[in-house]
Amino acid sequence: MSYFKAHSETEAELHTIGALLCVLDEVALDHLTQDDAPIASGIINLIQVVADRVKKAQELLEAEYQIQRKEAGQ
Repeated sequence: MSYFKAHSETEAELHTIGALLCVLDEVALDHLTQDDAPIASGIINLIQVVADRVKKAQELLEAEYQIQRKEAGQ
């Protein structure tokens, strides 16, 4: 597998995970009842932390890809 193909598949997967977490966050905010507030709050916080980590991973992968392109061009 080429670097580009592996990178593309990983990046696509991370974008999918990020999108799913955003949807889950919206659903949790819109549909959980007040009775579940302590549990919902913990779940929402966890979702936000994971989504932030996924975003950071996307940024790191993009930086890695840019470095690889520069090295290949030299």
